[in-house]
Amino acid sequence: MKLSINKKILKTASIFVFINDKKWNKSAYADLLPANILNDIAEKIKNKHFEGKEKELLQIFPANETRNVFLVGTGNQDTKLDFRKVIGSAIRHAQNKKLTTLAFVLGKNMCAKCTTIASLLANYQFSRQTKHETVSIEAVQIVAQTDLKTSDVSEEIFLAESVNKTRDLVNAKANEITPEAFVAKAKELGKGLRNPLKVRVFDYKKLEKLKYGGILGVSQGSSTKPAMVVFEYFGGKKDEAPQALVGKGVCFDSGGYNLKPTGSIETMHCDMAGAANVFGVFNWIKETKPKINVVGVVGLVENMVSGTSYHPGDIITMANEQTCLITNTDAEGRLVLADCLHHAVETYKPARIMDFATLTGACIRALGDHITGLVTNDHKFLSEIKKSADVAQESVWELPLNKFFRSKIKDEVADLQNWTAGVNAGASMAGAFLENFVDSTPWVHFDIAGTAYHEKQGNELHPVGATGAIVPTVIEYLKQKS
Repeated sequence: MKLSINKKILKTASIFVFINDKKWNKSAYADLLPANILNDIAEKIKNKHFEGKEKELLQIFPANETRNVFLVGTGNQDTKLDFRKVIGSAIRHAQNKKLTTLAFVLGKNMCAKCTTIASLLANYQFSRQTKHETVSIEAVQIVAQTDLKTSDVSEEIFLAESVNKTRDLVNAKANEITPEAFVAKAKELGKGLRNPLKVRVFDYKKLEKLKYGGILGVSQGSSTKPAMVVFEYFGGKKDEAPQALVGKGVCFDSGGYNLKPTGSIETMHCDMAGAANVFGVFNWIKETKPKINVVGVVGLVENMVSGTSYHPGDIITMANEQTCLITNTDAEGRLVLADCLHHAVETYKPARIMDFATLTGACIRALGDHITGLVTNDHKFLSEIKKSADVAQESVWELPLNKFFRSKIKDEVADLQNWTAGVNAGASMAGAFLENFVDSTPWVHFDIAGTAYHEKQGNELHPVGATGAIVPTVIEYLKQKS
């Protein structure tokens, strides 16, 4: 989609005029709209055919006007998210009407930057060509009384594009994004002589040499070999410890011998959303070049059933040399994450570390599919993450981590067990397991099991499928640190 900001409407554009539910102020639009449209709007409002209620939409037919004209209610715009959803609803309407060039006419104090992000997110479609594909908007022109130029919203454009690249990876099926395919995408991101990113790939032989037993154990039932990808970006001070991002990249999760049932297994291509989040953030880093040091580590595997799969009851040795009893082969993501966390901590000595994973159904049951669960060992760090989430308009909620949960992941025949029968609060239990691999580094774990992928119902900004959840929050946090 091409996006621009100016004060003159294209002759080919379908016009969407955004109006709040307060008293109609004709002067706020006088320099933006011709008299025939202004007069028709005034008549519709006077006769109460349009009241400006949130997402209210009315097509009008001004005299001597050949273009499509729609009035869109914004209500009272309590939050930027509310306004983004109004923009998203207009994009959806335009798609349904098969309109491809739009002019969004904004009233006084309406957010052009929010309009930019919302337009790009709402217009997203996964790029697989099918006969069911809806019309994609080709151009949105933001028409407003503002000093902003198109170049002033480049940051918002890069953010939305990075979210959409994350969605592309998560929406791809398991035969499209295998560990090898993800590695190829990562290498592509790292190409270019002047590219500030460095991408390192640890293949099966290197992982075996390093004795990364979590990644190796989970992947041993698959004919596809595992990999670990490391992203490096050093745009800050040379002596400054980096921020570390770690992602779970289970490209397909059958559950292993603790096999997932029908109704759950079909969408398990999305179990690599944590790795996709790391990829999306580094796409933003590549484009914006913030003054900060950041490293990323993602573990890429398939969890399959075969004669070579790991078994319930096996004991494996993790990267940090702790032993782990496998009590459930479907609690595999934490094993992959654990080795990646250890690698990040041991190799880079990060100032802080975040991990992202579609980790537990327990988090979905606790918080639903619009709130991301957080577990932490450092509440100062968590407070900063919450503030970043507020700015990014994403919902997060802390889940407990205490001595009770820590005690329950210990085992009699090994140092740890990867799943504990009879103990609920599975999201906190998973967090307690992961904490063993971050040493004393300030750490926040993001359980995106509910928020990364909406299987049945989307919303104004996210169609059914991948959402790119938490990428905006992490980008906002890194912006604050740069």
